[in-house]
Formats: sequence, C-alpha cells, structure tokens
Amino acid sequence: MGQNCGVVSTVAAHQWPKSGEETAPTKRFARKEWSCGSKVALVTFIMIVPPMVVLYGDRLGAPAVLISSANFIHGDDSMLHWLAAASRDRLLGGLLADGFDEGSCRSRYQSAMYRRNAGKEPSAPLVSKLRRYEDLQRRCGPGTVAYSKSVEYLRSRGKSGGGGIGSPECRYLASISYRGLGNRMLATASAFLYAMLTDRVLLVDPSNEMDELFCEPFPDTTWLLPRTFPLTNYTTFNVDTAESYGNMLKNNTITPDRAGDVPAFAYVHLDHDYTMQDKFFFCDDDQRVLQNIPWLVMRTDSYIVPGLFLLTIFQEELDMLFPDRVTVFHHLGRYLFHPNNQIWGLVTRYYDAYLATTQQRVGIQVRVFGAQPNLPSLLEQVTKCTKNENLLPEVITGGEPVLAPTSRPRIKSIAVLMASLKSWYYEQIKSMYWEHATVTGETVSVHQPSHEEYQRFGSRSHDAKACAEIYLLSLSDALVTSGGSTFGYVAQGLGGVTPWVMYIRANDTAVPNPPCCRDMSMEPCFVKPPAFNDCRGKRTINPGKVVPHVQSCHDVPWGVKLVQRGFPPAVAMKTKALLAGGGKRWRLAIGIILVAVLMIMPPLVVVFSGRIGEQAMWIQAAVAGIREGPDDGMSFVQHPTTSHDKLLGGLLIDGFDQESCLSRYQSAAYRRKAGRQPSPHLISKLRSHEDLQRRCGPGTAAYSAALEQLKSGKSPAAASPDRCSYLVSISYRGLGNRILAAASAFMYAMLTDRVLLIDPGAEMDHLFCEPFSGTTWLLPPGFPLVDYQSFYLHTAERYGKMRENRVLDSGHAPAFAYIHLDYNQTDYDQLFFCDEDQRQLSNIQWLVMRTDSYIVPGLFLVESFQDEIATLFPERDAVFHHIGRYLFHPTNHVWGLVTRYHRGHLAWAHRRVGIQVRVSPWESESPQLLNTITSCTQENGLLPRVLPDTEQQPTTARRSKSSSAVVVTCLKSWYYEKMKGMYWEQGTETGEVVMVDQPSHEENQLYGVRAHDAKAWAEIYLLSLTDALVTTGTSTFGYVAQGLGGLTPWVLPRKEVNGTAPPCRRDMSMEPCFHVAPRYDCKRREFDAGKIVPHVRHCDDMPGGLKLVDRTES
Repeated sequence: MGQNCGVVSTVAAHQWPKSGEETAPTKRFARKEWSCGSKVALVTFIMIVPPMVVLYGDRLGAPAVLISSANFIHGDDSMLHWLAAASRDRLLGGLLADGFDEGSCRSRYQSAMYRRNAGKEPSAPLVSKLRRYEDLQRRCGPGTVAYSKSVEYLRSRGKSGGGGIGSPECRYLASISYRGLGNRMLATASAFLYAMLTDRVLLVDPSNEMDELFCEPFPDTTWLLPRTFPLTNYTTFNVDTAESYGNMLKNNTITPDRAGDVPAFAYVHLDHDYTMQDKFFFCDDDQRVLQNIPWLVMRTDSYIVPGLFLLTIFQEELDMLFPDRVTVFHHLGRYLFHPNNQIWGLVTRYYDAYLATTQQRVGIQVRVFGAQPNLPSLLEQVTKCTKNENLLPEVITGGEPVLAPTSRPRIKSIAVLMASLKSWYYEQIKSMYWEHATVTGETVSVHQPSHEEYQRFGSRSHDAKACAEIYLLSLSDALVTSGGSTFGYVAQGLGGVTPWVMYIRANDTAVPNPPCCRDMSMEPCFVKPPAFNDCRGKRTINPGKVVPHVQSCHDVPWGVKLVQRGFPPAVAMKTKALLAGGGKRWRLAIGIILVAVLMIMPPLVVVFSGRIGEQAMWIQAAVAGIREGPDDGMSFVQHPTTSHDKLLGGLLIDGFDQESCLSRYQSAAYRRKAGRQPSPHLISKLRSHEDLQRRCGPGTAAYSAALEQLKSGKSPAAASPDRCSYLVSISYRGLGNRILAAASAFMYAMLTDRVLLIDPGAEMDHLFCEPFSGTTWLLPPGFPLVDYQSFYLHTAERYGKMRENRVLDSGHAPAFAYIHLDYNQTDYDQLFFCDEDQRQLSNIQWLVMRTDSYIVPGLFLVESFQDEIATLFPERDAVFHHIGRYLFHPTNHVWGLVTRYHRGHLAWAHRRVGIQVRVSPWESESPQLLNTITSCTQENGLLPRVLPDTEQQPTTARRSKSSSAVVVTCLKSWYYEKMKGMYWEQGTETGEVVMVDQPSHEENQLYGVRAHDAKAWAEIYLLSLTDALVTTGTSTFGYVAQGLGGLTPWVLPRKEVNGTAPPCRRDMSMEPCFHVAPRYDCKRREFDAGKIVPHVRHCDDMPGGLKLVDRTES
C-alpha cells in the first residue's frame, strides 16, 4: 500500500485568465485530440510495414531488414524508439527557442529523446514571457551599450534620480553561486524567476564552476556576470554587509514608506542566517522599493520560489505563467540548465551503457556526509521504502525458485541508478539482487556512476559528475530521494517526477516508520522560508497557511513548497467539454484501427500460412518479442534457432531431472558460441563410464565389497573383469585448482576404467550438480581412510615413496596408493607418467590423488594412453572444453547468480568481453598493470580506444550502433573502477558504448567460505559466456573460464613487462597449462617434455609448464 505524504484538496486559486481566454491546460487538451489520431496513425504504420517488408522482401533482403530492426527492439537504436523520438518535441512545447548552434550544446535539443516522460507542457503566457525575456537579455546583457552604461552608473555609485550619469534604462540581478551544485541550481532558478517577474537581466556568478557546467540558456547573449564587474568583492557579501537590504532597513538608510533616492545597488541576503529585516524581501511594499534599485546582488542557496508566491504583487502573473503550480522548477530547470557537451557525454554514455535497454528505471538518491559511517539503518530505510512502495521487488531468501525451462515467464528488467557519495549502499543493494532471486522473477541490475566519498567544493570533475548524476536520476521512471536534499530536488524537478521521499532520521540507528512517502509534488522545498507574511503588521504567521498552493513540506516540516490546489472554473468547463466530445475522437481512432486491421490481415494470412517458411518464423518471433518483451534476457535475434542443442552434440545425456539442476540443459541458451563438437568415440566412452559409475559407485554391492577389501589392507590377488577400481580425488586450494584437478582425475579415471569419487570437502558438494545419472560422484561419509585429506609427502603409502623404497618390488599390490602430484612432487612421484608405473598402478584397486594442477598434458606423454586419447580427442586443444562442460554444472543457487547477472548486464550487448585480473590480497593497486590491461584490450581491438580529453566530441546527434559489455573479475575493485571511469568520462573513437561492471570484489581469497566460492564459480562461468577473453598468466581461474567457453584468450603477463614487450599475447590454445610438468623421462634421463609429441608444448605464461595444442606436425 503506497504511503502518501499529503492529500491535496481542491481549493480555488487566485486570479485566472479572463472569461473566454484560452488557457494552457485547455490548449493541451486540444493538442491531445490531434495527438490521439496521430499516435493511432503511427501505430498503424508500424503494424503494416513489417509484413509488407517480408512479403516483398526478395528485392530488399527480407528477413535481414526486419532482423536489423528487431535486433534493437529493446535497445537504444530501436525502430520504435526512433519513431517515438522523432515525434517528440525537442523544443519542449515552446519552452526552448529554436536557432541555437546544436553542435555547441547537444543536450539542448537531444534531451527529449532520452526521456520516457515527455514532461509537462508550458503555458502560452510562459512561452511568450520567455521570448520577451530573451529579447531583454539581448538588449541589456553584457556587451551592449545599455550594459556599459549601467556598469558605469554602478561604478560611480550614482543614485537613481540624481545628477551626473543618468539612471540606467535596464535593471540587473546578479546571483552569487556557492555551496553544493543542487543549491546553486535551485538558487539560480529562483533568481531567474524573480528576474522575469521584475524585468531584470539575470547575471550568474561564474565562480564555482557555473561557467563550466551549463550551456548559455539565452540566444545571442550570455547569462554570466563578466569578470570585470565593478563590485569586485561581491562574492564575500554576507549578513553583515552594509549594503544589504536588511541592514539598510535596520539603519533607516532606506524605508518602504519614505520617498527619496535609492542606492545604485542593494545586496539581498537570503541565506540560512538571514535576519527579520532581510526577510522583508518577501513583502509587497519592499518589492516596490527594490524595483527602483538598478542593481541587486542576491545570495541564497535555497529554492525561494514558494516565497515569491506569497507576494500579492506577483500572484496574478504567476497564476498566468504557471497554472499548474507544481511545474515551476520543472519548466525553469529545463529551460535554464543544459549540460555542456562534456557533461552531456557523461549522461549519454552512461545512459546508453547501463539504462537504455531496461524496461523500468528506478533512481535512488542517498544523501550522506563524508565523515558519516556506513549506516545499516539507512540501508534498511532505503530497502523498506522500495519494497513497501512496490518500486523494487522483494527477494527470496530461502533459495532459488524452480521453474521448468518451458514455462519460464517473460522477465521484466529493472535498472536501479544509485547516486551517493559512498559506495557501500550501492554494493549492499547490488549484492542483494545478485545473490537472491526476486519473488516476481524480475531482473534487477544496480548501478552507481561514481562515489566520491567526500563532497569536493570547487572541484570541476566532482561537479561535472554530480551534474551528470542529477540528470541521470531525472531520467528515471520512479525516484526515491533523501529528505531535505537539494540534489534530489533538482533531479525530481528536471524529470517531472513526484518522488518517494525518505524521512529525515532522528538519529543514526532509527528507521522511520513509514520509511518514506510519496511527496505532494515534484517541486523543491523552500527549507527556510520567512516566518511571517502579514508584512504590514510584521506579525509571525505560518507561511504554509497563507495561500492554498503553498504548503508545509513533509521532508522538512518547517519548509514550504508549491502544490496543485484546484483549477479555475474556465479550465474546468473547457475540460468537461473536451471530455464530452471524446466519443468522436475515439470513433475516429476505432475507424483508423479497423482500416489497419483490414490492411494487415491479408498479408498476415500469407505470412502465417507457411508459404514463406522461415520468414514467418521471424515475424512470429518479432511480434512475440514486441508484445511480451525479452525472454530470460535473450533476444530471438541473438539466437535465431528455435531450440538449442542442450545436449552439446551428445556430450550430455537426456533424462536428468531438469529442475534439480537448471544449468545442465539451459547453459547452451546463454552461449553465443555453440562450442566444439565431441567425437563419437568420446560420446561412447562417456556412456560406458556412466555405466561403470552406476555399476560400481556408492550404494552398490561392488562398492561395498571394494570398501571391505580396502579395510583388509590388500588389493585383490588378481584383477578380474568384474573387479571395480577407484580413484579418489582430494579437493583443496582455490576453486580453479579444484576444478582442474577434478577434470584431470576424471580424464585419468576414464583412461583407466576407474570409478571417480570426488572429495566433497571445500564446497565441492555445494557448487556442482551430479554429472552422472543414477549415482553420485561424491565420496560418501565413512570412507575407511579417515585421514585421506591430510595425505602428503610424509604418507607411507605415497606411490613415489614406495617406488623409491622398492616396496612394490615384492609383487604384492597394496590396498591403496597415494598419488602425490602437488607442486613439491619428487622425481619418483613424477614416474606416475611412465608406462611401466601405470601398469603397476593398474593392479592397485584404490588410488587417492592429490593435485591442484591440470595434469592432462602429462597423460598425453604416456605411450599406453596415446592411441585412445587421439581417438577421444582428435582436436587436442578441446580436452578441457569437453570434460569441463560434461562435468561442471553449477547448482541452482550458483546458476541463479549467473543468469541474474547475465540478464542484468550482458544479455543485450552486441559484444561481451571478459577481463580476469589476478592479484594477491597483499598487492597494492598497480597503474602499470592497469595500463597493460588497457593497452591489451585496445591494441587488439577487443575494446575501442577513447578520445583524448582535449578532443571535441562528435557534434552529430547519433546513438551508438554497437555496444560492448565488459565483465571484470578481480579480488579488488580498483581496476574495474578505473576502467569504468575511463569509458564513462571519455567517449570512444568509434562511438561504441562500453559498459564495465564487476560482479563482486571480495578483497581477500576466503578459503572454505561457501558464499565466496559460489561467487567465484559464478564469475568463472560468466567469463566463459563472453565473446573475447583476457586472462592473467598462470591463473587457474582464467584457465577454467577459457576452457568452458571455448575461448582462446589474450594472456596478460603475471609480472610487469618492459616498454618494448607487447602488453599481452594470444595464447596458443584454450587448454590450461600444466604448471608442474615432469622434467625427466621414464629412464631417468633429463629431457625436454615439451618436445616429445607435437601437440604438447611449453606454455607461454609459464615456460616450464606444458599445454595441449592442436598440432600434428613434429
């Protein structure tokens, strides 16, 4: 149930247009009558054209044209988007004047394209007033004769009506810029309204970056106060300045009721510490005095507009200008504040990369102060607000929802834009929606452009980002703001959005109940209004009770704001008349639709009758996509076939319970590359091994008999065809190591017909689904070798030790042997890769293996395995690719992490680039490594180069034709932050949009922590879904990703390189590197293992290691 801050009643306003005079609201209704017909015509056009294109497409390349359009149906180059954008009024209903140089200020005329909410229409009197005001600025502004005379008059400190230099013909208002950007914008808008009401030329203090942030709002003139302004110390004016209007009243230098000379200028002090005399500015008599003073200098950091509505002298004109009183700042802000090209680039690049393709955008502005700690109570307030007001969906905390793939609902995408000085709140909300599914199935991606940590007054880059973030918030469909924040006030006004405002908390632990409410209007709050309005008696009166459309603010109860209270009778009557005539309009609309149906039906009969075959499928898919939105974040254009090979060419078998492991059969739908095809012999071998696992695995009579044999301390006397042998793989070290070790163990188990049993420790039982049907690959509890996880060099049953001590020479096979292939393996341990030793090991029923490496290249050196390996893997560089896709299916929890991130960040990008940065927790951030990453990606064409800061952005109003999504994985966030900042703050040479994101940054590698491993596994899988991959040399994390994805990566050096070396190299294959390869042949002579067979070579990233390549030449 939504919480409203206040109930707006209908109360008669003050003076309205004379009888018979058409007002802006009635004109809007008249325009809507035409708009209805035009929109129906537009829809008719869209409905008719696609079938026509298909029917007559032989000459046009039929499905290609439609596909090209449909490919962007939900993106920023959508046909629908551009048709709608083309119909938008770039002049905002006449608010803006035509004729500006578009290249010098692209935001002025482009901004309408980025708003789903077209905004409120300005009244005709306001449009007329603005054009007259522009004439005043041109006639009296800097550089004119009138301005020169006025400055000379001010310099002489002449008196109005005095001798010497005559009284100037133009009057001026200089607005001092200070405090935060939101304050400056509200103050400027307030000064502008006052200047319009009093026919003064507005001149804005250019300090505090005001000359660096916004384009000139007035044509052919400037609104900036020239640096040569005679009052050189005006920026230091304060409550004690002698020339302040309040002090002159206090000292009887000037009085409202006494005629006489007035000064050349007066300082109007409306800051937070203004006095009772300063507040008389809001009195009619005092305004009459101020009208006679040629120059006013105003200081305020507030939105004083509600105070102007309290003045009887202005009420009639204000009613004419703003019949819809809640739109004052909405109109003034959109008229005045056009971000300059640099800031507009920040806005558009971020919008295109992170917001454009989502169906709903929610802005959240969290006001915190730099020294303030991260407050769980504030986080709770934010999440309760968005949940209670149905702005964001609730999350499921008890596990993943289980949906059959064929019954998945269409998924709505929501992008959350957070603006805050700190990143903690964003990180928490982002993690919540990544780590948990939503109850509605909606995909929620959370983004934050920057987090400066402290407010940096006077910093150009800080203000530029703040301005961009205000504007981005204003593009939201729904907005949550912090009570009393001018930052939020500006965003809501620019966007024409009535926000949900979070109440100001009593302390750092309290959570208000309710946490927020829907504000009364989109107008900002005047946070410190005058505490009186009876100016004649100077009596204290609550300013929120003087006129019905000025009410007390709910976020700042002592402040006041504008609300809409009633329409004049004239508007009400015309509205009623227009509504009464609505039937005619709808009869016209129905007629147009009927004609459209008659025109569409014949082609559709042909299309869907199957006469044109595949073209009909494309139309059906496009219609479904337009009607229902993206399915699971995947466009039908990206995956043009109606079904994916969920069995991966026979690698997998059908028949598993799909709900228990969604990833097994869904993963193919998320890959743009189908991957390599397995050989028929490998498929046959896998089916045979599955039978072996079922026949001999845990729970079978054979397994029980083998356990009893193990307990006896001896292997069976002789091998028999029915005897089952076993390989236990110990799980340890990082996740990448564990996956490579398990894959290696499985390869060896297949080659030697052993049942593979994986140590369930180190979360292996919580990360992966069972790969074998009807059995388990996990070593059950109660295994007789209770201390097997601690087996190491000291273990007596270590094969290398027994070999060294000639224990096996007696011919009696032990009950088990421990295979030690860790980094410190001895030369005797390496004899594991010899034919003679393999024959000896085949007699031992139980083997326990410890390795954290990918030992498969070593198996290729064993002659007795080579023939079968060649048949299993004719493409030698695809061994892990096949084994990994067969074995490692993320559990539903991990798969939820993968799919939610994919839908939120990767699904709609034209290109996906993965960057895996391996750093140790103790390593400091390295600018050299960052430069290496940047050079690698740009020099190899993986990502576009950025334009230099000094280079002017293109002036054409174009949207990017290509987008890249970059997923960065790293323990630290610094590299991601820098890359994201680079592509946000600088445009690309190609115009390509680049979105950079990082799922998590744990800062430290947390061994044995389930949540840490789940995120790591999800990130490995996400890297494998990219189109191009950059990895860090020697990283097992990267090895797994490249193998699963079938990607040959670009490899970054593990250490810094000199200036002449390339920043990265394309690897020789997608296979992982065997780091600790054997150094001796089986006859104990030293040799180079990288030269024995042509498809085993030394690794580029670790020269002493070995890896598989697809070569047959010697």
